[in-house]
Amino acid sequence: VEINETNFPDANFRQYIIDAGFDTNGNGKLSGAEIGNVTSINCGSKSIANLTGIEYFTALTTLRCVSNQLTSLDVSMNTALTTLWCGENQLSSLDVSMNTALKDLSCAKNQLTSLDVSKNTALSYLGCPSNKLTSLDVDLNQALTYLDCSSNKLTSLDVSKNTELTHLNCYFNQLTSLNVSGCTELFELHCYSNELTTLDLTSNTKLLKEIAEYKVREYRGLIKIGFSNEQGTAWNPLVLAIDKKVTVLPEGTILIPTFILPTSLTTIESGAFANITNQVFQIPSTVTFIADDAFDPTAKILAPKDSYAETRCKELGLKVYTIE
Repeated sequence: VEINETNFPDANFRQYIIDAGFDTNGNGKLSGAEIGNVTSINCGSKSIANLTGIEYFTALTTLRCVSNQLTSLDVSMNTALTTLWCGENQLSSLDVSMNTALKDLSCAKNQLTSLDVSKNTALSYLGCPSNKLTSLDVDLNQALTYLDCSSNKLTSLDVSKNTELTHLNCYFNQLTSLNVSGCTELFELHCYSNELTTLDLTSNTKLLKEIAEYKVREYRGLIKIGFSNEQGTAWNPLVLAIDKKVTVLPEGTILIPTFILPTSLTTIESGAFANITNQVFQIPSTVTFIADDAFDPTAKILAPKDSYAETRCKELGLKVYTIE
């Protein structure tokens, strides 16, 4: 294969081939042996607009072509690929149906309106944020451990069969429901800025354990759940009730807890939070005793409805918001 304008029409890609030293004897041609030795191409940020010629590298297992000017990408001949990073280009479509060995796919920040990964059953990492996807089917990707489909236009997402999933980012979409009950390995979830009104985490024991292991945990540092209005000027948080469902606060109430107390907590001792003023505390239903002077009088309390915590904090004269 001659390294010329016919076989490699993009001058920048052609120069990359030369600079990478794939032509080991420097004769301006790639022999079968030289081609077979190329298993990785990393041509990011080279101002490449056309990757024609990539089809010759049939032994390629890794292709990283991030931050170029690609409007199309044909990897149908690169059937050995296990890693493909093609983010930050201008791709409107991406066909990976022939890349059945693919384990790691990142195609963020393109113009994709659809993405078919039904043939990529070995995928463990899928990153497709900041595209224009209106749907995404990951039913057959049961090896997935990491999924980032944030900042798209998804109205639904079914991850019920992705039982190995540990990380899920699906924020900034248009989701009205999200079922993560089958994702028992999940311990990181970001699903804020959707249209969710409830989210059941009762089956996600590893996620709940991650929460409970911290005596005091900042809400936004852990899990961001909620939705903004169409103008993006108002934020409607969903409040996490650790041992129940996540549910929205009463309409018109914008109240984000500063501290979420763990489900292992049963007793709140005297003076425990007496010096912390003007803060919002969320108390789980496991609390069975609260001392008279546990909280500063300015504290606001989020407590499960009809729980001891709700009743007791009202007795103490604190401002109480109940969670269904």
